Amino acid sequence: MRRIHGFTLIEMLVVVGILLVLLSLGSPALKMGIRSAKMGACASNLHQIYVAGASWKLDHPSFWGFSEGGWPAQLRPYLLNKTEEEVKEMDPVEKAYICPEDEDPESGVGGAASLGEWQIRTFNHLNPLQEGPQFAKLSQTQLTAARAAGKVQSWGNHWNPWPYVPDSNPNVWWLCYEDYGNDWDWKDVLIKIDLDAGEMTVSVGGGTGHNNYLRAPDWPTTPEYLFPRGQGNIYPAAGNLVPDPPSGVDGVIPLPTIDASYGMNADGNNMPGSKVFMLDYEKLTAVPEDDWTTWHYTGNYTLAVPSFARHPGYNINVMLQSGSMQRLRHDEIDPVDPDILNQYWR
Repeated sequence: MRRIHGFTLIEMLVVVGILLVLLSLGSPALKMGIRSAKMGACASNLHQIYVAGASWKLDHPSFWGFSEGGWPAQLRPYLLNKTEEEVKEMDPVEKAYICPEDEDPESGVGGAASLGEWQIRTFNHLNPLQEGPQFAKLSQTQLTAARAAGKVQSWGNHWNPWPYVPDSNPNVWWLCYEDYGNDWDWKDVLIKIDLDAGEMTVSVGGGTGHNNYLRAPDWPTTPEYLFPRGQGNIYPAAGNLVPDPPSGVDGVIPLPTIDASYGMNADGNNMPGSKVFMLDYEKLTAVPEDDWTTWHYTGNYTLAVPSFARHPGYNINVMLQSGSMQRLRHDEIDPVDPDILNQYWR
């Protein structure tokens, strides 16, 4: 009868040791392969955003460019290739805005794309917060000029609002509501949209003829906000969502946000193809004057590498205005160098 011998303890230990050596040799290569794949996915994200931006520009040929802090909201419908109504049904954090290597993406204003989800109600009339029959849209400069001319102030002061023209800060504008009083004074409810601050500020013109209500997207979970007739304050119709402000103080409501891992060149909306369009960054707007040494890689203050140089070799994915993708070391794209500033940024 044949006897079957098993492995000895020494033989088992040798096999385990060999396996551990093989794993240790393969682990760095495996990790590098995973990181390289993430770097490629990040580059794909930037390409998708670039294509969405090109489509946006075709639809807005007369506009100077994207709003800086609000570009995630502006490009969102184009990125998804969906209508505004379809976009409203989707999660505000889009996969293409997030670099797989970024563990803490920056929050940007998403309110510009979702303002239409908010509504003003007068009687049974519902009007979305956007330019339309009951809403005049004015830049800060236009509103200041209108008030200097005696408009948007006193009750019953009829006027025809000017077409909206963005001023030096396209991230701030006003929506002036006419509440079916048919006096067309356009000051019954004034809403200041500020994408930089991520909020809208609401006030009610004195002498307003009707009670008006602001309805949030999740109504009736969030009760309507009441704008009382003839008063200049904002009050929640129920609950305590926004504390009743003192007399003369406007009500401030935060806008929703969209997270993103990339920064758009603040000076690059209409620049030659060799300049930066967008890159891995720590903010939604890449300003050439930013000091990259304030963002240290993984908190290591002895390593002069910015945190957004997050790809192997401390590389940064950079999308140029031409649509060309560049993979550059942080010191090859940092605008602190005057030559780099002229070559890539301005």
